[in-house]
Amino acid sequence: MTSIGYAAFAGCSGLTSIAIPSSVTSFGEFAFSNCSGLTSIAFHSSVTHIGRWAFYNCTGLTSVTIPSSVTSIGERAFIGCSGLTSIVVESGNSVYDSRENCNAIIETASNTLIGGCNYTKIPSSVTSFGNYALGSCKGLTSIEIPSGVTSIGEYAFAYCSGLTSITSYITDVFKTGRNAFSGCDNATLYVPKGLVGAYQSTADWNSIEKIEEMPGITLAMACNNKGKVTVNGGVQFTNDMGEVSVYDGTDNTFVFTPEENCELEQVLIDGLDVTLSVKNNQLTSKIHNNSKMIITFSKTGYDVNGDGAVDISDVVKLVNFILGQ
Repeated sequence: MTSIGYAAFAGCSGLTSIAIPSSVTSFGEFAFSNCSGLTSIAFHSSVTHIGRWAFYNCTGLTSVTIPSSVTSIGERAFIGCSGLTSIVVESGNSVYDSRENCNAIIETASNTLIGGCNYTKIPSSVTSFGNYALGSCKGLTSIEIPSGVTSIGEYAFAYCSGLTSITSYITDVFKTGRNAFSGCDNATLYVPKGLVGAYQSTADWNSIEKIEEMPGITLAMACNNKGKVTVNGGVQFTNDMGEVSVYDGTDNTFVFTPEENCELEQVLIDGLDVTLSVKNNQLTSKIHNNSKMIITFSKTGYDVNGDGAVDISDVVKLVNFILGQ
């Protein structure tokens, strides 16, 4: 046997376990839909395809591991699996990943989150959400949407009835897919300072009744063009100056990501050098209101102008930099 066909075990609510031969490479559409008693499923390294709705409403499933061999996952493959607390893609998969322990399935090439669970944390590198990406994750209580997100598919967060807090760092507000937040009746949407009106006038964000400015204090930031800084998993700064709202009185997390052949040189908070407190390019710190952070990345070695050679041109560039030219 090499495949499990369309709706082969659909509605077998009394099925609690099943042994899948290692010869199986494909799970068809609705293959195990509504198998509410199924508590686990083992995917062998031979599997390459998981069809649409394959495990729809398998409420007994608590964890899923996607093998590195899988190259195709259909839309809504795990929607309605309200008991899922872990969904992970094995390392080495060429199409999908679960970067930064996010507890989600991300399409690597497009940085699109296509599936998640009750404990999904959204990485700052995600730029879009697929249709039904986190739909019906009823145990999900809060999410933070990074500033780099430019697209949210239809029903992406629909029927996440446990959501009480949605924090969006998006400043260029766009129209989402239809019913993106349908059924999120208990959620409050927290948005950047001054953008409540923009969210209230934009579909489908305005389907959320409670939209407020995110709580916090103001931090002025400056970052040069040899890296980026991510603030609390959401806002990203690179070659930029601006203000960001950060948590008041509690720890804030700053992640510094140098470009290739660059390194973090210095971090200043209100003129105080805190570089030595940065561990693995990450800093956790409490921030006072109206503080200022300056982040400097530099090229490694002595190749100042980045042309691949160390010569007199590097000296000239360095001197000009010192002289402010």
